[in-house]
Amino acid sequence: MDSVSAAPIAKPHPLNSFCLLIRAVKGAGLLLLAVGFVQAACAQSPSVILGKDSLASDSNAIRIPFAHVQSVRTVPAIDSLWQDSIWSWQGPCSAPTALIQFEWMASNDSATKTTLVKEVPCMLEVADAESTISTYRGELTATSESLYAEAQNSSNLPPCFPPTPPIRMAQIERTIQESIFESEKVQLAMQISAEECLNKSQTRLLLLWIPSEDRRLALFEKVIHSRHQWTVGEVEDIFQLQFIERKALAVLNNL
Repeated sequence: MDSVSAAPIAKPHPLNSFCLLIRAVKGAGLLLLAVGFVQAACAQSPSVILGKDSLASDSNAIRIPFAHVQSVRTVPAIDSLWQDSIWSWQGPCSAPTALIQFEWMASNDSATKTTLVKEVPCMLEVADAESTISTYRGELTATSESLYAEAQNSSNLPPCFPPTPPIRMAQIERTIQESIFESEKVQLAMQISAEECLNKSQTRLLLLWIPSEDRRLALFEKVIHSRHQWTVGEVEDIFQLQFIERKALAVLNNL
């Protein structure tokens, strides 16, 4: 009869089992620690709102709020909320230039606004031989980041918006002319200048509607703006009396 020899099976030592258990617990703990670290890092990482997607960015990123976009001299006029990653507009204009205003309101303070007004050149389109109406077309494409950064630049003072249309200036002229006393004309003109968005030529008309040059000078001191970039010749054209003119030029130099 053949003999069969078998080696005895070694029983695991209790100490060895305990060491293996400790190693498994340590491995699981390191894994949980790593997962927790990644989750914390993701939770603290800010993001930039770009259109409809929220994309992860570095720690210097900012959250761009919704923009209220309005326009003048575009056809049709724009008045809407926008939060896409790229602003892209092209269409007809009613004049050689159009204005598009972007206004961002702070999420925690509705009174704090960041504003940017872009002047868009509009090219004259070739009209049909049968058409006698000139048509223009403009285009503006920019990223939300570039527009918001430009608006935050303190050196870029946004122009007044929306500009006062000519039909409104005709109404203002009638209102001032109907005032009997010149002091009332000046007070009314100051109020109109504060409420309206007058360009330089419209401000010049407002000044010339005041007959007395000394009262005109008082109005000039209140309504003149550095953004209009007045020249010496333009100021001399408004005032004829030399001593009044010198005072007006001194006001201009102090802007």
